[in-house]
Amino acid sequence: MNSRAKAVVPLLLVALSVTARAVPAFTAVQLAPQWPTSPLIDMSCLNDAGQMAGAVATTTGSQMALFSAGRFQYLGAVGEPYIMVHELNELGDACGTAYEYGQNGLGRQRACVSRIDRAARNRRTLVALPTDVGSWSVAFGLNDRGEIAGITWVPDHEPHAVVWGPNGRRFLKELDPRGSRGWKINNLGTVLGMCYTAMGEYHATLWHGDRITDMGTLGGPSSNMVDINDLDAAVGYSRLADGHSVHGFIYRRGVMTDLGTLGGDRSVPSAMNDSNWVVGYSTDGAGDRRAFLWENGAMHDLSSLMPPGFDQILVSVLDINDRGQILALSFADDGWYDYRLFLLTPVGSPALAIGGIESFGK
Repeated sequence: MNSRAKAVVPLLLVALSVTARAVPAFTAVQLAPQWPTSPLIDMSCLNDAGQMAGAVATTTGSQMALFSAGRFQYLGAVGEPYIMVHELNELGDACGTAYEYGQNGLGRQRACVSRIDRAARNRRTLVALPTDVGSWSVAFGLNDRGEIAGITWVPDHEPHAVVWGPNGRRFLKELDPRGSRGWKINNLGTVLGMCYTAMGEYHATLWHGDRITDMGTLGGPSSNMVDINDLDAAVGYSRLADGHSVHGFIYRRGVMTDLGTLGGDRSVPSAMNDSNWVVGYSTDGAGDRRAFLWENGAMHDLSSLMPPGFDQILVSVLDINDRGQILALSFADDGWYDYRLFLLTPVGSPALAIGGIESFGK
């Protein structure tokens, strides 16, 4: 969930009140060209203003890009050849991680954020966030106030949750010195993530200012958080008592509710919006991966909500905005390197048309 303007909420509530118990239906527009089309366009988040952010391949790596009003703005990278984009706020700023590849996978990582540069004719530029010398960092969450949640660590040591804000960087309290993760921050300043416990397991965690809350599990040993909205509802996933099954949950007013599955033993949310719509993936009864939408207490196979003639199986969801628009993926036989990216829009919703979408990837 990207931090979103509140002005759209009354509009959305009006639209939903007409068909409060109806199962949503969607239109679909394919965005990303199929790999190995060049350049590879990897949009990963969207906001209510019809903007999307992600990474675009270059000849030497990748760079952050913002798609807005029918055109791309390329923001480059900061010191490393590749970039991952994790969050886009309502101001059009995005945060992510510049990184390199090492011998054993990802190498050096550097948290970064795009901001308006008044000295450069108000152009948006990408800047690295302050980190201790010799430390690595990742920026995962960004709110509309410019506060950023993430992690920092010394190589070969456990990461620790941090927040970058107007007054600099601050470390968050922990349940155990073994470490923590900060994933998201909403416009109320609530941070969600995970902490290791004294038993060596990790638990879903919320931070309200200086107060830390261990959210527990669905009966298993561990749990983790994924997203939070501006109503302080949050979603995550937990192992069950059998130690094998993993179920998504929504956490509201101190109560953790199991989201269930599409018939399999696993469901993992990826995002939610201010209407408490939750998206992610689940396994079905055959063990196959399927994208889902959970709303009004029910989980739906997202592919079943597509218009007639839609011939793709949606298997993963990247983001959802407060207007109900969803970024979803389908994979072909070659898996992750042969994917199609779709923008889904609820039928009859007040969702904005994304300007120039017909030129995306052309």
